[in-house]
Amino acid sequence: MTSPTKPYWHGNNLNKALIKFFPEYVLPKPYVTFDVRKFARAIGLSHECVYRWLRRGTLTPGYADRIIGLAARRRGSAAPKPTRDDLIPFLFA
Repeated sequence: MTSPTKPYWHGNNLNKALIKFFPEYVLPKPYVTFDVRKFARAIGLSHECVYRWLRRGTLTPGYADRIIGLAARRRGSAAPKPTRDDLIPFLFA
């Protein structure tokens, strides 16, 4: 049985940042990847919208604010909360 191929956006910096800031949405199978569908539901967007971010490696300021807001509502997580400064590299990059 062959292992699935990683999506091409898997190694981009936005994906790595989302994994860092939201470890509760990480799937460890068969390689560490981000659960886009679960994250999209939590943030109130379509999964395709989040996939678009990952494919492009960019965010709009409004989406960055949604990410910051989701992290602010999270309770009991030891993961760092992203700030606007953390997300600046992805704004219209």
